[in-house]
Amino acid sequence: MIVRIGIFLLAAAAALVPAAGADPPTLQGNVGPAFVITLNDPSGNPVTHLDPGTYAVHVSDQSDIHNFHLAGPGVNQATTVEGTGTSDWLVTLSVGTYTFVCDAHPTTMKGSFTVGTPTPPPPPAAPQALKGRVGPGLKIAFPHSATAGRTKITIRDLTAKDNFHLVGPGVNKRTGIAFKGTATWTVTLRAGKYAFRSDAHKALRGTLTVS
Repeated sequence: MIVRIGIFLLAAAAALVPAAGADPPTLQGNVGPAFVITLNDPSGNPVTHLDPGTYAVHVSDQSDIHNFHLAGPGVNQATTVEGTGTSDWLVTLSVGTYTFVCDAHPTTMKGSFTVGTPTPPPPPAAPQALKGRVGPGLKIAFPHSATAGRTKITIRDLTAKDNFHLVGPGVNKRTGIAFKGTATWTVTLRAGKYAFRSDAHKALRGTLTVS
């Protein structure tokens, strides 16, 4: 009876021990012998997106002029450029973007994939807006200071005897002297000095300082 009770207790204790987890999926990395670098999933498909979690990475480095470098949130593993052979890594991938590159040829031998749902980048900032005017009569107006960057410029040309001409680093925009109406330009202002003027009357002029 005592033996049977002991066996029963051992069996009950064993039932409480969790079974060993399944092996993590294996990603296959390859580099060389030509100028090729790849990372495939267990089905042999190129890796473009994965769920967060733990993965085994088996790398076959077939060239002594290339290497395989996997990097991203919490991961930075690489083979050597001079060495060849196979490497095995166990990595935990988190939400974000990961890259795999050859450090010797990073512009031509590279790839990337996302894990989870990365936070999208913020939308590009709207360009700053500047407004100017020429006319009516011998008048010209424009801001005298601005910040560097993308800028939307709106010019109201109210005279057929003058034009509005803006010139400076990377910018040379003008309306026609006989033109009357509204002109809109989107430009990239750089730090420095700009001049605005009428090409018909040199006295109509001013400066814009961009910082």
